[in-house]
Amino acid sequence: MDAACENTGLGVRDVWEQAINYYCDQLGIPEQMPLDNAHDPIPRPSEPAADPSALKLITARLEPNTRARLIDGCHLEGLGGQEFIPQALNAWFDHLDQSGQS
Repeated sequence: MDAACENTGLGVRDVWEQAINYYCDQLGIPEQMPLDNAHDPIPRPSEPAADPSALKLITARLEPNTRARLIDGCHLEGLGGQEFIPQALNAWFDHLDQSGQS
């Protein structure tokens, strides 16, 4: 995450916002979401981490629309937030590498 922030010039929150929105675009999730579910809980992981002590907890306060898209994406993919966000980050990093933006 440190390298991503350094390479993009963005903070953690903005990296997450960009990655989640990029990945949700790829999944066909509407750009503007009704915000009635923006305060719903983000789905939990489908399986517990193999070694929870090896995880580094990073949190970021998302814009309500991005949070609603995250929740919708989790439900669409059948993933918890802890599984969905790394997929979104990896997809966005791959996109940046392929487009020469990283």
